[in-house]
Amino acid sequence: MELDSVLAGLRFVGLAEGSHQTYYVYAGKDQFVLLSASKSQPNSGRINVISQEAVLYVHQLAAGQQGVVAKDIFERSRRPGLIGSDLDVLHALYVLCATGQARKDNRFKRRALVFNVRAT
Repeated sequence: MELDSVLAGLRFVGLAEGSHQTYYVYAGKDQFVLLSASKSQPNSGRINVISQEAVLYVHQLAAGQQGVVAKDIFERSRRPGLIGSDLDVLHALYVLCATGQARKDNRFKRRALVFNVRAT
């Protein structure tokens, strides 16, 4: 992956709040880029890239569902080329949150993050 081509022409989409990080979501030509800033270490962060196709696929799998957990979506996934781990699903869910298609459900006090995904 050529990082300079991934970062070229990015458009800010929105924010998504994780448990320990805030995700700044940007849309590129064929992918979304998630920049995360640690809440406990404000001068550090990460970059994650996920394809728009993978985000669309996760949305199709979870559309209209409440109480969605990344691990459950990953286990139902039949496209390992798009979704390689439950972390990929989590990144897609953060993109869906940033675009207003999902919300993190804070009612649950589980270790895993829980989301409610809007129907298309």
